[in-house]
Amino acid sequence: MKTTKFLTSAFVLGSIALGTLGQAKEAAAANIVNTWQASEAVSDEYHSADHNHAFWIPDLDSDFDFEGDAFFNEYDDGTINLIGNIGAGNKKFAVDVWFNSLGNLQEGRAIAPNLAPKQELNRNDPYSVVDINDWSYYTIDSSKSLLTEIGEWYGNNNSTDTFFLTDMSETNKGQMGLGASGKNINEGFSHWFWLEDTKTGQRFDGDINIDLVALEEGGGILSEGESIPEPATMSLLSLGLLGTGMGALKRKKQ
Repeated sequence: MKTTKFLTSAFVLGSIALGTLGQAKEAAAANIVNTWQASEAVSDEYHSADHNHAFWIPDLDSDFDFEGDAFFNEYDDGTINLIGNIGAGNKKFAVDVWFNSLGNLQEGRAIAPNLAPKQELNRNDPYSVVDINDWSYYTIDSSKSLLTEIGEWYGNNNSTDTFFLTDMSETNKGQMGLGASGKNINEGFSHWFWLEDTKTGQRFDGDINIDLVALEEGGGILSEGESIPEPATMSLLSLGLLGTGMGALKRKKQ
């Protein structure tokens, strides 16, 4: 009888712990308010060049495209996280870049007085089709924005290299909206950045030019590497409780 009660308590506590963990994950996922599928921006009839890339880093390789799914997640504090993998031949990076919102152009100029839209579309009167007044602006959060080498192709150090990103210009920051990629009139995003090797300090210039397709609102996609440290211990607790209960049952049978 005592064993039965103990088992019941163990299973109940384990279920509660697992349930709490699930709720914690849902709470973390709820912080994402909008998610877009990101893809490389391709030039259309409003852009004179024949471009097709997600990242342009000319000193490493001109055109880096996404490999697999990439997401542009907006959080309820206004920050945005771009996550995915990019590659150009054997040169590959894991992308984890964060942006802080400046708001619209007027709001952004209160923080960055020289802020201005970068209008790269140059054929067929594109700005009669898209309205730059609807664009939103962003700065890179350099404290946690990284490209991480995949495959140890960079340098001769037989180790994984990481590169952090910073804003390149005081005038042209990240811009988001119809035509904002600078390559076509789709919903898109572009940014101009410095990429710096965290080991050597060597810097490269680069651009981001991506198309964005909105997914289900509040899709609950957790960012790569996002974790819930404290509640995660509950899963270990629940497994321990369940294991203890099963051990007691085994001893009872013996």
